[in-house]
Amino acid sequence: MIRIKGQDLIRRILEGERFFAGVILEDNFNMNASPDFAELQKYLLKQKFWNEPIIFSGSNFRKLTASGIYLPYLQAEHANFEEANLENSILFGANFERAKLKGAKLQRANLQVANLKHANLPGTNLSNSNLRGSNLCNANLKNANLRNSVFEDVRMENATLANTAAQNTNFKHAILTHANLKDARLDKTDFWGASLKQACLDNANLDAASLRSANLENASMQAASLKGSDLRGANLYQANLRNANLENAKLFNANLEKATLERVNFENANLMNANFRAANLQYANLKLAKLNNADFENADLVNIMNIGQGLNLVGANFNNIKVTPKEIKIIKTFLTQKTMFVVKES
Repeated sequence: MIRIKGQDLIRRILEGERFFAGVILEDNFNMNASPDFAELQKYLLKQKFWNEPIIFSGSNFRKLTASGIYLPYLQAEHANFEEANLENSILFGANFERAKLKGAKLQRANLQVANLKHANLPGTNLSNSNLRGSNLCNANLKNANLRNSVFEDVRMENATLANTAAQNTNFKHAILTHANLKDARLDKTDFWGASLKQACLDNANLDAASLRSANLENASMQAASLKGSDLRGANLYQANLRNANLENAKLFNANLEKATLERVNFENANLMNANFRAANLQYANLKLAKLNNADFENADLVNIMNIGQGLNLVGANFNNIKVTPKEIKIIKTFLTQKTMFVVKES
């Protein structure tokens, strides 16, 4: 690898050079403090990088400061930008595959349609950034700051987002299959239409989050907090929500067939038209839940709590539910003639 001074790098770029693979930049170089930075930015803005990008592949730019730099389509696979300051930068279409970005500052950066596959970004600050359409498959974002950012239409299969802060972030239509979001702070985050199949959301905070039409099939959401969340039309087939809190949540038309819902708090939740077929609701709390036309066929309601305090059971289907005589007595007390009710005693 070849060592290079920061001023030499700027000079060579201004002279038209594009290939800087395998170089080691001087430690802690502050490009913004260079007297030539304004000239460099003016030059970069005139270039057509989609045809001939700057190449930093395999290079070491650790602790570089280059806030606001204009480097779309940058080729930086396997490069080291740990603890670099690239906030406000234009990195549209950049290639950071397998790059090291631990602790980097990328807030307010434009990383749309960037390639960050297998990139290492733990503790990175990506708040208020735009990553729409980017590829972060297998990326490591543990403990990263993603607040108020745009991850719409991204691919994040097998990505690690454990303990990330992603409040108010846009994940609409994102693909997060097998992603690890354990302990993540996702309150008020938008997952409308996202795929979270087999994702781990254990202990995550999803209060007031939107999961409308999201696919959470086989997802693990144990002890997750979803107070006031919107799960209308969501697919939670065989999902595990044991001990989750869905107080005031909206689950109209949600599919919870064969889901594990033991000790889930559904207090004041809207469960109208929801599918609970063959689900396990032992010790679940249905206090003041709206149950109109909910389908509990073949569900396990042994020791279910406060079902008699449901606001409305009109049209609910309790065919072949598994209950004890205690639950049978309570349910029969509150059923209307429209409600289907054939039980299997436990």
